[in-house]
Amino acid sequence: MTPGERATQVLSLLIDLEALMRQRGIWAASPPPDEAFASTMPFFVDRMDFLQWLQFVFIERIRTMIETDLDLPKECAIAPMAELHFAEAGIVAEGVVSLLAQVDLAITRP
Repeated sequence: MTPGERATQVLSLLIDLEALMRQRGIWAASPPPDEAFASTMPFFVDRMDFLQWLQFVFIERIRTMIETDLDLPKECAIAPMAELHFAEAGIVAEGVVSLLAQVDLAITRP
């Protein structure tokens, strides 16, 4: 798979992910306050919940990387984090973890 094909696949998965999150009612209408983006901690855990980080940091950064032809990360394992978050929060997000696993695989596939 060429880098362009890989980028197209990842972008398509992100579009599907957004649509599914909207359908499941876990897509926020507005971003957190600007201060939330000043975090230096992994996953911005001190300033955002996981869904905010997923929507406003992860998805946006991957989209920007693709749109600006930057290399995608070599490693990506967001699905296990999502699974843990949804279980702890009691959120039923059928299909979201599976789609994130596909995103993880598409990003890390050589």
